[in-house]
Amino acid sequence: MKKIGIFYAGFNKKGGGVVTHLQNLEKGLSQAGYKVDVWSLDKSLLLGYFVAGIEKIFDRILPPSGKLLRYFATKILFYFQLKKHYLKYDYQIFEDIFSFPQTPMPKKLYFFHGYRADFLDDLKFRIKFFEKMLLNYEINCLKKVKNQTAFVSREHKDLIAKTFNLNLDSAQVIENSADLSLIESVLKNNYQKENTIISVGLLIKRKNPEFILELAKKIKKDDIGFKFKIIGDGPEFAKIKNKIEEHQLKDIVILKGKLGYKETLEELAKSKIFILPSFKESFSFVLLEAKLLGNYTIATEGLAVPDIFVDKFLPLDVNFWIEEIKNPSSKKEINIEEMKRRFSLERQINQIINYFEKNT
Repeated sequence: MKKIGIFYAGFNKKGGGVVTHLQNLEKGLSQAGYKVDVWSLDKSLLLGYFVAGIEKIFDRILPPSGKLLRYFATKILFYFQLKKHYLKYDYQIFEDIFSFPQTPMPKKLYFFHGYRADFLDDLKFRIKFFEKMLLNYEINCLKKVKNQTAFVSREHKDLIAKTFNLNLDSAQVIENSADLSLIESVLKNNYQKENTIISVGLLIKRKNPEFILELAKKIKKDDIGFKFKIIGDGPEFAKIKNKIEEHQLKDIVILKGKLGYKETLEELAKSKIFILPSFKESFSFVLLEAKLLGNYTIATEGLAVPDIFVDKFLPLDVNFWIEEIKNPSSKKEINIEEMKRRFSLERQINQIINYFEKNT
């Protein structure tokens, strides 16, 4: 039995798109007959929190040097933790290209989900010198292993190539997978649609949850007749909750917190419009789920997500979004059977196995 190591420089328990990606790979590769080991910062919580602490401390005093130092600290941590283990794996998969040694070995595959220098708005201020260092480091990492790098969407690969004038023809596109069987089950319940606008995701600055409250204020002022449901938890939860109370929006904004997966799908099945006002995205599972469950989907212009997921891309202007909510202009048809084939776990795993077999 061949062995595969999957390496992630974060905490599995925190969830998110990368963790979902990792869990799907672990499940699919195990089903395909491989022995899979997952290594993350959860393996050594003391050292993991030490690494995370370095980032927080230095990002407060010399931002964004903490993010750069975290990469280096993680490299050292994984080196000493795994130096006896690396060689036992037939293949190695890395969930980013920045926190691990970039070596041109064919048995390695690096996934590019995004880069930290792309969004630093969680910092109160930034020092240009360290900001430039961080960006240069991340782009140089990509250049070193672009032949062994996979993007999770064609749109994201094209965006990165255009932004940095890189030739990424040799990089792979291995789209995410999604288990759509539960969506089919929820669809059978034929939930009645409510006049609800819904948002699902981590409440972090990159997801731009405050924009939702700006929409809610306008909806309430103009008496348009929609209510909002915000599903998710995160660092911005308390701030959003306080702003809902401050602006007297409790009658039209329901802050539901984190829900289970099935309950989230049921809420999506009841809503009419799904909004994603994020600053940055590279795939977005929930857009696909929302679309399949009958929502009209609106997302920020320029997001690197599959075009079929989004009915209307718009710039972050409240007036444009309100007009689209009142008068949806471009609904796209989507076929669940086609999506099941395109985003199947089997297809994703076969692409990964084919990559390794072709290059080793």
